[in-house]
Amino acid sequence: MTAVPATHREVRLAVRPRPGEELRAEHFEVAEAPVPVPGPGQVLVRNRVMSVTAVMRTLMNGDADLFVPPFAEGEPLWGLAVGEVVAAPDRPRVGGRVGAGRPTGPGDTSGPFGGSGGTGGPFDTGGGSGGPVDAGREAGGLRPGGRGGESWGAQGRVTEGPPTGHPRSADPGPGVGWAGGPPSGVPGAPDGGADPPRPGDLIEHRFGWREYAVVDSAEAHRLDPVALPDPAAYLSQGPSAWMGVVRGADVRPDDTVFVTGAAGGVGSLAGQIARLRGAKRVIGSTGSPDKADRLLAELGYDAVVVRGAGPIEDQLREAAPDGLDAVFDNVGGEQLRAALAVARRGARFAVVGALSAQAGGGTAAPVQIDTVALTDRGITLRGIALYDHMDVIPEWTAVFARGLREGTLSFPHVRLQGIGQAPRALRELLAGRHVGTVLVDL
Repeated sequence: MTAVPATHREVRLAVRPRPGEELRAEHFEVAEAPVPVPGPGQVLVRNRVMSVTAVMRTLMNGDADLFVPPFAEGEPLWGLAVGEVVAAPDRPRVGGRVGAGRPTGPGDTSGPFGGSGGTGGPFDTGGGSGGPVDAGREAGGLRPGGRGGESWGAQGRVTEGPPTGHPRSADPGPGVGWAGGPPSGVPGAPDGGADPPRPGDLIEHRFGWREYAVVDSAEAHRLDPVALPDPAAYLSQGPSAWMGVVRGADVRPDDTVFVTGAAGGVGSLAGQIARLRGAKRVIGSTGSPDKADRLLAELGYDAVVVRGAGPIEDQLREAAPDGLDAVFDNVGGEQLRAALAVARRGARFAVVGALSAQAGGGTAAPVQIDTVALTDRGITLRGIALYDHMDVIPEWTAVFARGLREGTLSFPHVRLQGIGQAPRALRELLAGRHVGTVLVDL
């Protein structure tokens, strides 16, 4: 059993970018640092995979107007990650499992991920064939039996650092809402002190952007390593997509649905969920003809409007000649205004994000709204954030697991390999290079 190394790598904010400035490599520093030592009530986690999202660009601004402080210069970034507990001082050896003083290391293949290049765990990223999903290539998706490289193969103010509570209560997803953890008893809340994590457990937490992390046991959200075909799927932004489609826009059978930002981590799932809910016609928006072709060919969209290919409203009227019944808005700005203009009487809007502003580090995507039209046509416009709907997480996980195994849902994503690629991952996400969730295998 390999010992935990003395040092590990982490990604720090080297220089704070100016608002609206395009991110460059020099804004980041990949630094070597001592592996942190867990104290009482804490566990040491070997991170295996992390996600990057657009709101991370906003958190790089010194004046980010969110419910958490911005990233600090010279300090590691943070965000959602999934990893394996390798040391837990509070947990003695139980049933032959390792406790204090005997941490597992990155070469151990007995945990839920297997080892580097191993074939024993379900999260085999080394090109092995023992797990149900082979994620060894950089790009791919997730369907049962699929392999990376196929089209799709089978997301109160604190003073520093990430907020406390369930990792998803501050999910850096499409929206800009952040808050503390859910009240006790909310489904999906952390395990808490009744049964603290032990070595070998798979957990989700907020300390991504580093290879090892110390996590408070009460903040570690324990995961079932076999509930999803690939543990990386826990980092999907499906909870936000499910919340917006089901609770926000209340998508119903025979609806015509418009999903803005359809190629992103949220939108690429929102369209599928709308179809699962019985939508008759699903229309998406994206930023390039190439991504539009993929949405049509691979994700079941019926039509796609392309930013820059003409006025959005004109494209949308052509794609939805009978109007829109439900809108999942992840972008704001011109696209929200166009959707309001094309909405039918009684249309339902879920506003879940502001991607048109976040790519440049902002938080606001202003739009002029005709309030008379809203009232005359009985349109419902609802802002909705995940931290108010934490109970959708287990609900979504059950739906996602079933959909992945039955082939009715896919997990579009791209995976870059190694902590050194994390800055590139964020830069490419903001540049619109990828379809689906952007992950980094650590």
